[in-house]
Amino acid sequence: MTNPLPASLTKHLDSVSHPLPRDNLTRFNLRQLSSSTTSANSSSSSSSSSSSSSTTPASARGASGYASNSTGTTGTTLWLGGQVLACYLASLASPPLKQGTRPQAVELGAGVGYLSLVLASQGWDVVSTDIPPVLDIVLRPNIDEGEGALARMGSATPLFSGKASKNPRAAMSEAVSSSTGVSPSHGSRVDGKAAIPASVIDSTADRSAGNARVGKFAQTNPLLGAVTVRELDWVAAADGSDALLGLAPDLIVTSDTIYHPALIPCLYGTMVCLSRNSVGSGRKAPTIYLCLERRDSRLVDSALEAASGYGIIFKRIGHGRVVRCVEKTGWGWNEEDWEGVEVYRGRWTGGVANGAGARGGREERNGQEDCDV
Repeated sequence: MTNPLPASLTKHLDSVSHPLPRDNLTRFNLRQLSSSTTSANSSSSSSSSSSSSSTTPASARGASGYASNSTGTTGTTLWLGGQVLACYLASLASPPLKQGTRPQAVELGAGVGYLSLVLASQGWDVVSTDIPPVLDIVLRPNIDEGEGALARMGSATPLFSGKASKNPRAAMSEAVSSSTGVSPSHGSRVDGKAAIPASVIDSTADRSAGNARVGKFAQTNPLLGAVTVRELDWVAAADGSDALLGLAPDLIVTSDTIYHPALIPCLYGTMVCLSRNSVGSGRKAPTIYLCLERRDSRLVDSALEAASGYGIIFKRIGHGRVVRCVEKTGWGWNEEDWEGVEVYRGRWTGGVANGAGARGGREERNGQEDCDV
């Protein structure tokens, strides 16, 4: 099996074969609207249409900056931030079941869906969100195909070593048993695999709202989560509409979404609304992971500083730790392959934080950051 290339080298491809971190055998065939396809479409469009596309205000572009009357690669190709954040999250222990229910993760601006599939492989129930046309062109088809790849993961295939002393797959098996009273190895069988207890299946269905669709692989392997595809426009969500109905996540992830100043308030507003939903349901505010590529330092620093105005405090994960996480995937990447990519961990504090926050984020020292989700 060949190692995956950094996303910066695959923008011209119509599809990318990409493995899970630390598992080169489980691979996803990720559909992209490639730059070559975009160029072809652009050359056949009129100059007036091109001009209209380039001047479309950010507020009309929604979560992925993808104008309805244009083609582009913002949300329809794989990005480095998603790859690097997947490497980091793969180093963490799989989440435990809570009273027979898997914790919920929401990905904002999911794009091609790679990070959502990685989280599902770790045991999260994932709500993978974006807007049309990204939703229909790449996200939904990739989740449809990706769930088949996850369903083929054998029960003996190790997941990620994480921080736990035991294999997370074994640890999650114990969690299923202790939380539901049913041992996965002694439950009913579906396609040769232990079936997830009905109570757990029902709990994933309860969170399927709107135009959501729950992945089938969660019903054939008790160690995997479900992926739900859902339309979500940050502008509407931040305005307090019903767009976030039924979502009370334990984890929020987003990558490569800091690129236009006008979208940053909508992104943070959506994070706050999701966090309020979780707190209102009796949980603590969800952990938020933000991964970005520092193309414009002024924009990045301004965005990180603005987060405190929404009561969100971000701290940068130590660069050395991220380097080690990428190295442990076995992909053979050098630091130069993902230069400029940074990972931040945060949480909504329930109000406006004191002070403006550290400019550019506060980097946590290697080995000292609190990485528990």
